[in-house]
Amino acid sequence: MAGFPFAILSPDRSWFEGEAETVTAPGQDGEFGVLAHHIPLLAGLKAGVVTVRLPDGHLLYFTVDGGVLGVDKKGGHLLTGRVTPCETLEQADAVLRDLRSELRTPARSAAP
Repeated sequence: MAGFPFAILSPDRSWFEGEAETVTAPGQDGEFGVLAHHIPLLAGLKAGVVTVRLPDGHLLYFTVDGGVLGVDKKGGHLLTGRVTPCETLEQADAVLRDLRSELRTPARSAAP
């Protein structure tokens, strides 16, 4: 299967830049996948796990706090505020549980 250039970027660094065979991402309306030669797309993401399948079949997992995924004829980019690379899907699921809990907890204001 053909690959395509893909990058995962946050404000402070690039987490992945390389050739991807497929990318699966947590869209606002459900999980979706991207392959080479995908039609142009701009999609909002919710907190979740992004899976990148490399051309050699190796899987990479990244937990994100939401963001935007764009695809055009040159490749794809995922822009997000926070990324946690994970070794396994199980680890990514655990990180996601913690992230969702953190996102639900209201920020505390400092006492005067």
